[in-house]
Amino acid sequence: MIRYLYRSLLVCSVLVVTACGFHLRGSPGSIPMTFKTLSIVGENKTVLAQTLADVMRGQVIMIPAPAPAEVIVELGKVEHTKHVSTKDSQGRVSEYRLYSNVTIQAYAANKDQLIKPVTLSISRTLSTGNGYDTGIDLELSRLYGTMDAELANQIQYRLRAIKLNAQK
Repeated sequence: MIRYLYRSLLVCSVLVVTACGFHLRGSPGSIPMTFKTLSIVGENKTVLAQTLADVMRGQVIMIPAPAPAEVIVELGKVEHTKHVSTKDSQGRVSEYRLYSNVTIQAYAANKDQLIKPVTLSISRTLSTGNGYDTGIDLELSRLYGTMDAELANQIQYRLRAIKLNAQK
């Protein structure tokens, strides 16, 4: 009887997840890209460029920078900055405001501009506590990593909106 209840619960949960339209990224139900190959130029050694390549892999074929691709994404300099947001009564920093900025643009293989230069920005708040100064650097690097992943997703959304001439 308990086995039957667990199986029924499992089947119901699977039906609920599929009924809400859930699907994995890159699964056949998602909107396909209108181009097949992509090249990332500019700041290629950054975490953002590597994360963008990981996000796009499986949706398009990644081509190394000198080789021609249907769409070329140019990443500008990725800037991570940290500003003091608030201090406590003893004058110690209790919050930082973190910013990540990158300028992107995209071109077709024939050098037609698909995405005009645009600066993408993300900001987050990093709260610090008394006595936790040793973990701030680790938390800071992790937070910048998640911010880079969000920037990569924003770039992916802009790339998904590209419609090449043959497929308008």
